[in-house]
Amino acid sequence: MINAVEQQRACFGVEKSWHCILPAVAPFHDVIPVALYAASALADGDKPLSALVDDMPQTAFLREAFTYPLEKKDDILASLTKEVQRTYEHVSLLDGIRVDVDDGWVLIRPSNTEPILRLTVEACNEERRDTLTATFRSLVAGTIEQFS
Repeated sequence: MINAVEQQRACFGVEKSWHCILPAVAPFHDVIPVALYAASALADGDKPLSALVDDMPQTAFLREAFTYPLEKKDDILASLTKEVQRTYEHVSLLDGIRVDVDDGWVLIRPSNTEPILRLTVEACNEERRDTLTATFRSLVAGTIEQFS
């Protein structure tokens, strides 16, 4: 997340796990500086926290897990990478297989501790999230089936 905040020159970054970064205050993810900054901003502002939250853009998020035969991990990931790169223009392999589309993103990432591929999808609304999920669920499940 730190790299993404720097690359985007964002003033704030947060993950679904609530890892937060506020680079102007603390250039590392830590919720304590963020909480103190938020408390200060709320004390100086004229809006309650609930109004600020209501003004934030909403997205639809989903995470699923797929088990796979551990000895086939490299083959499965290589096949998924090849197919995703063939089909989509904006693919990053920095931490799993990430696909960025105009209205969302998808991440296929193996667990570091168990034979699970996690599919994470975030989109501008539930309908688009469900469309992306169906597409990538089919791809992941089909690829695992192919190597099982």
